[in-house]
Amino acid sequence: MTPYLPTPPPPAGEAETTSSTTTKHEKGIYTIPNAKERVRLIIEMAQSLQTHHKGSATLFLSGANRSADRLVHMILAHFPGFRDTAIHPYTGTWIAFYKRAQILVADLWAALGGDGDGAVSMPVVEAHGLDLCKFVDMDRITTFADYRVPQLLRNLGVLEYGKDLAERVDSGKEIQIFSLEELYIRASTVVAVDELVVDVKKKVVMEEEKNTINKKSKDTNINAVKMDW
Repeated sequence: MTPYLPTPPPPAGEAETTSSTTTKHEKGIYTIPNAKERVRLIIEMAQSLQTHHKGSATLFLSGANRSADRLVHMILAHFPGFRDTAIHPYTGTWIAFYKRAQILVADLWAALGGDGDGAVSMPVVEAHGLDLCKFVDMDRITTFADYRVPQLLRNLGVLEYGKDLAERVDSGKEIQIFSLEELYIRASTVVAVDELVVDVKKKVVMEEEKNTINKKSKDTNINAVKMDW
């Protein structure tokens, strides 16, 4: 008679485990802000993976065929929580920055794409079949249009606000979400970083040409994600 062997629980992070995640608030334990909403989004992702991709994130990633741009659109199609969009308050134009989806793609690339100090070593990545994140079109990803980047760009003189907006920001008044001011700040941030990428690339190439005698090579593969870092 075969002895009864209980099935071990799936590792943390697999869709079956994640879909049953709940929030716990215990004394002395750090409470994550907006925990209920974060858990709802995690469950939403897990349920989509179970329904459409056999519960496998790896299977999902393989559908992008190493395209960062395609993966962003796949994330938007399957995970509604990543669809951070807005409507222009005056024209009614649909506006999408896709910050969340692009951050996810950039983090996967940074960790598993073999580029950057925090990346997992490529022999390890390839041994486990995780080289799906060696994206070939990272230049299609824009900077992450949040509040930190425009703060830095303004301090550096890259962005300049109008008098009224500058006074509101400097006095600590909150800029309403989806307001015209917020949308313009975010859009200006994306454009500014794209222009910085072009300028930095030119300067790096010029320096590279000057240093050919020293045989010192620099990374000329500059993109908006690296600029954001």
